[in-house]
Amino acid sequence: MDPAIVALITAALTTFVAAGTALLVARRQHELQLIREMDAASIARLGAFLGATHAVSLAVSKLARASESDKADVEAEADETADRMNTALAAVRVAEPNLVVSAARALDRYLIELLDDARSSQWEREAWRQRRAATETLVDDVIVASRDSVEARKRK
Repeated sequence: MDPAIVALITAALTTFVAAGTALLVARRQHELQLIREMDAASIARLGAFLGATHAVSLAVSKLARASESDKADVEAEADETADRMNTALAAVRVAEPNLVVSAARALDRYLIELLDDARSSQWEREAWRQRRAATETLVDDVIVASRDSVEARKRK
């Protein structure tokens, strides 16, 4: 075979392999960028949810400690923060995996229980602290589920 033809075929194959490799690299970079964007959106959703949860927890604690005469005013404040949390929870429910949603809903249910208890009477500081102690564990459950979700995307 003519050396010029061999050189031409070799050059064509090299170009083809290089182009294919470049396309694969570009595709992988695009996939990684999408994963980073999904992670950033997920972190923003969960940050909004956890921030709203914290605000609700503070408002509910304020309600629990309020005197009977002040409860109505303080409850209105708690309701406003609950609206913010419900909006954030809706975003989590729509866009996050089931494990994250389950953890977020468990935290939401617990805060609803706390709100009911806070309405019932004026709590002493230490008794209320003990009553709301599980909040931290439930928040940690949401964080762990979220981290697991992010790590699972990275493994794909």
